Amino acid sequence: MPHFFTTPLRGLRFRPEAAREAVLSLSAGDLVDVACEPTNPHDANAIQIQVNGIHVGYVAREVACNVAPLMQAGLPARAEIVGFEGPLAPLIEITLPSEAEAEGND
Repeated sequence: MPHFFTTPLRGLRFRPEAAREAVLSLSAGDLVDVACEPTNPHDANAIQIQVNGIHVGYVAREVACNVAPLMQAGLPARAEIVGFEGPLAPLIEITLPSEAEAEGND
């Protein structure tokens, strides 16, 4: 069974104007990139959210603590915009395969 996590975008207010512009260009169904940032001095489980190569913010800490270990174990993540809480507040669904699916056993 795949793992599903929904997270709001966090930290956009600390990003440059280009990040806000990138977020404003998003629509439901768009894919975004996620990347672990284990050297983040504030949270070893930090996961960046990127839009067209622009770092726009982070996965919420309470979600990242569950997702980062799976990603660091090698499970591929797919991240999709599933809605908005406001124009600069996208909701992102992160999907990772189960360990068995990743190994091709399911």
